[in-house]
Amino acid sequence: MHYGSEVVYKYQVRNTGSHPVKRILIGLHDPQNGDGTAELKVLPRNNGRVFWLSPDIVKRPEGWGAKLLFPEESEKFAIEWIEGAYHKEISPASPQDQNAPLPQNPPAVQPPQTTWDTFSVVLAKPDFAYTNGHASIDYGKAVLNVQLQKGDAAPPTLDVIANRVNANASMGTWAIYEVKASASDNYDPAPRLIFEPIKSNQALHAGDYKVEARKNSWKIWLRNVPGRVYQMRFVSYDASGNTAIEEVEYNVDSSLKKSSHLILPL
Repeated sequence: MHYGSEVVYKYQVRNTGSHPVKRILIGLHDPQNGDGTAELKVLPRNNGRVFWLSPDIVKRPEGWGAKLLFPEESEKFAIEWIEGAYHKEISPASPQDQNAPLPQNPPAVQPPQTTWDTFSVVLAKPDFAYTNGHASIDYGKAVLNVQLQKGDAAPPTLDVIANRVNANASMGTWAIYEVKASASDNYDPAPRLIFEPIKSNQALHAGDYKVEARKNSWKIWLRNVPGRVYQMRFVSYDASGNTAIEEVEYNVDSSLKKSSHLILPL
């Protein structure tokens, strides 16, 4: 979800097994073979290569901590959520590190047949590996590596209205349009909306079009050149990478035409 200048990824963990969950990793593929392959590229805000993350950046259940893993000593990394007592068991030398989890009695493990929604990460910009990568679930005796299942699989709804404000026929020096666009999404409260540079079936030169931008609206002047077809393309994408595209086409020799399509990333 976009919130102002930040992006928030939330995770739901459903334990359908018969053992409690003690550790969860996001962005680590195949940890059974060596250290695994890290997938994440965008670090949580104000963190360089610190390890334990503060609760306002990476949220976790009470009694759990969260830290960064750099298994390949590269720029890619993973995020590990870990229960306090289990952390002390596997990392006994550093239980008092800042933001490390404190062990509880009884341990704060996720019981079998429960669903937890208390995991989230705050980023400065989107990284679709947070939705399209892998998760590892640690039961204490075994680690299960799975593909993340994206909860937000629907693209934004994109609405574009283009009205010509001068003569309806292709006459005069310019065709002038008032264009309004809006985007909404079922998960993301503020999906991004972009008006891409105008294109044409012919080479465009300086002065062939003019754009006056306002908030989600544009006044557009298109020079009437015989045989020319202009394309005005609007793109909206949510924080999960689902994309909606709508194109408005103006044919100088005929009329206006609209088309739209959606992109659902793998």
